[in-house]
This record gives sequence, structure tokens and C-alpha cells, in this order.
Amino acid sequence: MYYGCRSRARDGKGGEREEVDHKRYSETVSWAITARLLESFLEAAPQLCFQLYITFKETPDDDEGTWRGIAVLSSWASLAVLAVKAHNSDTGDESTDNEKDKFSCKLFYFLWRVCETGGRVLCIALFASTFYSWVFGIVGFHFVVMFAWYVWSDLGREGAARTTVWGILAGYVMVFYMPFHSRPSRYLYLVYYALFYTENFLMLALWAVMTSDRDAWFYIPAIVTVIVLFLLHMVTQLLYYKCFHPKAGDIEFCVEFDRQSLKIRW
Repeated sequence: MYYGCRSRARDGKGGEREEVDHKRYSETVSWAITARLLESFLEAAPQLCFQLYITFKETPDDDEGTWRGIAVLSSWASLAVLAVKAHNSDTGDESTDNEKDKFSCKLFYFLWRVCETGGRVLCIALFASTFYSWVFGIVGFHFVVMFAWYVWSDLGREGAARTTVWGILAGYVMVFYMPFHSRPSRYLYLVYYALFYTENFLMLALWAVMTSDRDAWFYIPAIVTVIVLFLLHMVTQLLYYKCFHPKAGDIEFCVEFDRQSLKIRW
């Protein structure tokens, strides 16, 4: 707020100093959104997994089932909304002056993240409902890989302590979705989603084969939902970059591979 007020007070007359204040204000807003994103995933993501787990393990009455469904949808939507806000803080949310284009951009980015996080937490909850503590093996493996990836990306940029702390936080968030980027980002996403969906379908397949709930009301719907969310995730992400990204017209489909493009940028 301090740097934002200083920047506005100069009203285009502060020259280089105004630019510094505006940059610091933007960085402060970005860090605030990042902190909210971390707080949301530290709270809402485990809560959503637990809510789904309880749903699969219990048979609630109609009223309880309705309220539980509302709670699940609320937690699910809140994760995607925070992802959109974090994305806006990263891009500056000022790449286009057209309000219709801004809305379309946010809508498809929201749908992309809804499908991504929804399928992930559903697979985790389904797997946990049958294999219980074994779910921490898959989640822990993913966390370690993401932590190592972040540390490798950050080598030489920050101090060891800062890199370790942010690596732990980043590794946790990346259990549920990829909030980071690179320039260009296609290879980063390709590697991440290859691991992400291998884990998802491994958990889904093991659950579908080993569960004792094959006659339960949610058995077929759960499998169909995971597959549909996967397909919608791919479609909405491609549409976002092809049609609704602020720089969609400048994005090339095929670019030369650069090792630096695999490095995570917060």
C-alpha cells in the first residue's frame, strides 16, 4: 500500500523513482497473493481431500450429503480462484484493455485450474479410501521430485536457506497443481503433467481394481469424472493458450528446446 500510494502520488512526474515505487508495489502485491495461495493450499487442499475421503467412506443422509456436497464444491472452487488471482499477479492483469478479453482469459484459466485440481484431489481421495496411509508414498514421492526440481531451478539465484524454504512450500503446492512458469512454458508443463497424470491414473487404476466399493454409488461416476476432468483440462489449457491468452497471437506451437525452459520461476 505504501509504495502504491507513493507511485500514485507522483502521477507520472516521478521519473525513475516512480518506476521503482511501482515495481516494489507490484512485487509486494505478488508476494501477498503468493502467501494467500500457499495459505489456501495448506488449508483448503487437504480439507477437500478429507471431505471426499469421508464421502467415500460413509453413507450420509440426504441433508448431510447436500451440505457436504456444497462444502466440497466451495473448497474446490476456492483453490481455482486463488490460482487465478496468483496468475493475475504474475502477468500484471494488464496485458489487454478489452474487458471481454480479460473475462474470457480469466474464465478459461479458471476452468483449466478447476479441472486440474479437481481430478488430482479426487484421485488422492479415492486411493486413500482403499490404501489408506499408502497414499503418502505417492504424494511424498511427488513432493520430493518437485522439491528437487525447484532447488535445481533456483541454484545460484537465492541463498540456500531461502531456496530450501521456498522449495518445501513449492513442492507442497505442486502436489496439487503447477503454479509456476518459465519462458516458454510448454516443456515445463509437458514434464510436470507427464508425471502428474501418470500418478493420477496409477492411483485411479489401483483403486478401481483393488477397492471393495465396486458396487458403491460412486464407483463408476468417480472413474468417469476423473477421465472427463483430464480431457477438459487438456482442452481448456490448449484453448487458453491458443485463443484467450493475452499474447495468443504471438505464441508459437513449436519452439526449440532450451534447458532453461525447464527451470521453475515463481
